[in-house]
Amino acid sequence: ALLGSRNHELVTAENGEQAVKLYRQGSFDAVLLDVQMPVMNGHEACRAIRNYERQHRRKPVPIIALTASVTEEDRRQAREAGMDGFAVKPIDLQEITGELARLTGASTQRVSRKLASQSGQAPVIDAGKMREMWGSASAHARAVSRFVAQNKDAAAQLETLLQNTHIAQARQVVHRMKGTAGNLCLDELYSVLADLEQQLNGQRTDAARKALPRLQAGMLAAEQYYVAISAQPPTATRSLPSESAKIDLHTLGLLTQKLRRGEMPGNLLETLSQQLPPEVYQQVQEALDNFEPESAAHVLNNYASQLQQEAAPDA
Repeated sequence: ALLGSRNHELVTAENGEQAVKLYRQGSFDAVLLDVQMPVMNGHEACRAIRNYERQHRRKPVPIIALTASVTEEDRRQAREAGMDGFAVKPIDLQEITGELARLTGASTQRVSRKLASQSGQAPVIDAGKMREMWGSASAHARAVSRFVAQNKDAAAQLETLLQNTHIAQARQVVHRMKGTAGNLCLDELYSVLADLEQQLNGQRTDAARKALPRLQAGMLAAEQYYVAISAQPPTATRSLPSESAKIDLHTLGLLTQKLRRGEMPGNLLETLSQQLPPEVYQQVQEALDNFEPESAAHVLNNYASQLQQEAAPDA
């Protein structure tokens, strides 16, 4: 999810069988298959696609496996099924964008719209990407706050894991944090976690342990960022919608579609913030704070259905 914010056009499927059907009906630059998809898993779907390509003499499409596991056995199974790439969940936007670029031959088009850093290190956040993905600095700050609270003891946890040579578990913790840091546009922290993951992948535990103070510093910088944003006076106070206020149904539809694709709302939610009922707005914000845009779309879809029922003439 969230790939749409990188200007990729997405077509989504509910299960592996539907993914194969969509592939047969269309033309795609790449296919991402979750190996745990229902009805037909990712490996089975990949084999079905490869068989279809051979039968119809179609050029093989690059296929990337998505999995929560990082074992060599998982990679072997993906290769044997005919998959070309491998990505670990939770999705790391920078990593999977690079994988897509490698397989399709396209440029990653990394835009260097970053905050200035006199030290030469990565900035705390990528301000341009944050505005593009989140739209609202306050919404972004809430998500950062939640991330910091959930991972405040990460350095100590990793130290314990490394002391007990639980490298695989440490690698999973770091990869999960790195993916979330990337989605939160926390460039400084992402850089630290990427280096830490590289050390763990190379079984260099001493180097990994030496990087833990940098992780603590990166978490502190993220905390200081959201504290500073939270301390700023709001530019506007959200007022309750009046009885006569009408929701912009076109914008509501655009926002719902965007969230269904797994994208963050950008400025669309801010546009509707004064029109949505408080309980609906709060449910959407809570879903986004938990990185669940599809859940936010479900809330808005239910609200739109309610509006349609209220507008329908009595039978």
